Amino acid sequence: MRCPTRTPLAALLLWVSAATAQVSRPQTPVAPFPYRVTEVGVASLQQGVMLGGSLVLPDPGTHGAGPYPAVVFHSGSGPQDRDETVAGHKPYALIADALARRGIASLRCDDRGVGASAGDAALTTNAASLDQLADDAAGLIAFLRQNPSIDPGRIGYVGHSEGGNIASILMARGDLTGPAVLLASPMVRGEHLLTEQLLRSLQLGGVPEDRMAGVREPMAGWVATMAAEPDLEAYLEAGRLVINAQLGVEISAEQARPALEPLAAELLTPHTRSFLNHDPGEGLAASRAPVLALFGGRDSQVLDEQNAPVARRLLEQWPEGSEVIVLGSCNHLFQNARSGSVAEYATLEQTMSPLAIAAITGWLADQFGLE
Repeated sequence: MRCPTRTPLAALLLWVSAATAQVSRPQTPVAPFPYRVTEVGVASLQQGVMLGGSLVLPDPGTHGAGPYPAVVFHSGSGPQDRDETVAGHKPYALIADALARRGIASLRCDDRGVGASAGDAALTTNAASLDQLADDAAGLIAFLRQNPSIDPGRIGYVGHSEGGNIASILMARGDLTGPAVLLASPMVRGEHLLTEQLLRSLQLGGVPEDRMAGVREPMAGWVATMAAEPDLEAYLEAGRLVINAQLGVEISAEQARPALEPLAAELLTPHTRSFLNHDPGEGLAASRAPVLALFGGRDSQVLDEQNAPVARRLLEQWPEGSEVIVLGSCNHLFQNARSGSVAEYATLEQTMSPLAIAAITGWLADQFGLE
């Protein structure tokens, strides 16, 4: 999901700048690599959208000449690079590195308007619906199927956060037929997910418990205005009620406007509406291949207590080999965390728990029949 920054509503915008990170990132893979990395251009199924990315192929001396099993990566919400860089961490580069060492190829691309991909990041990200972003991911799958180094019958998927929503669309459409790893992915309607995410951010931000009960209803109402057709005045009024409940005082519409209006350009968008109105359950239930759903017990963005129980119910419908795992000490990025707050991401040296990496790589190796 999104990575909130500080606002009077205690964390709503979604980026943690890598420039704020002053600590080292010892897990980031450093060349020379024991595998091959090639820069590629990939066409989305949407006409005119070209994505730049990295195709990683295992070392033929260690894993043979191929064709290799492979996965495509899809990032969480907002403009992300191919490594899903946040606060200096590069989790997708780390996972791709681990997979290549196990003999699994991968393809990860910059999002629209980021890095080597075409478009304007702010415009294309906010304007693109989940279905359009699924076209991008389907283009990656099609690219791999046509590559002679890749086994077209063994192509899987790794999606983080909103990447799980994209997986649900691909599964429903029949574009994704291989094993899928869903990392901290929503299992409930986006409107309900964001409400709980924002409430947790207020708790972590220090809003007294005696006020939290009174915040829930206005918060749900505020999120509902974002899910509807854009109405700035309704959005501002609903947000004002949240601030009143949060602070325990009455503020006027004019007092609330400076805090809320700057967020409207991002929150009242086609992308936000498509996310808030999307329920991934039906699509995920249609999976033709096993699914690994991994959650963090200290995730403040996709709460395990809200989403893991739904995944366990879906487990009854998923093919044999599917698993649902909750790593109790991990946050949304699968770092071993103390609080799980967004602000903590940049302070941790660890990019990803070794347990999470082992779970991902080991499970995919099993699904692809590797030793």
